[in-house]
Amino acid sequence: MIHVKPFKIFSFLLLGAISACASPPIKLYTLGSPAIATGALPISSSSTVVAVSRVAVPSYLDTVDITVRRGVLLDHSSEGRLASRFSIGATDLITARLAQRHLNLYVTSQPLLEEYNYTLQININRFDITEEGNGTLSATWALIPKNQAIPVTRQSGNFTAHGPTATDDDTVKMGQNLLTQLADRITLP
Repeated sequence: MIHVKPFKIFSFLLLGAISACASPPIKLYTLGSPAIATGALPISSSSTVVAVSRVAVPSYLDTVDITVRRGVLLDHSSEGRLASRFSIGATDLITARLAQRHLNLYVTSQPLLEEYNYTLQININRFDITEEGNGTLSATWALIPKNQAIPVTRQSGNFTAHGPTATDDDTVKMGQNLLTQLADRITLP
């Protein structure tokens, strides 16, 4: 007769229970579209450079969690996450959108050794997507010229979107919609 120690039986049972409870892998979402290689844009001494600062957001929002508001409860997804913190993803999306719309400017959120002509600072005051399918974004922004003889341009806007929020994909798409509306409202020189 083979004698098996109770500890070994417990270990095998525990290992089996843990593997049976394994959940599917977390899905990672980006706020922007896939990058498309278009070739490097030359930066000359005559290029107007707009440096986009990292978007400022409320601390509860600057996370990788995909969040839906249910009344006063912020419900974080258990199945999906953003690939980067919300402030970084928002900065990347807005910068890319501005660069697409303003081909005559060099718009970047990356540190440059060259001098910049303008700094764009964006503050998202409110960003909510509700389980009922309503999205709201409230933001202020300032275009600050390096040349102090040129006045600072300040703007603000409120944006809304409506649609499904049943899946993480739906929620991320609504967030992209709101951020794109914001980027499209920002005017550059």
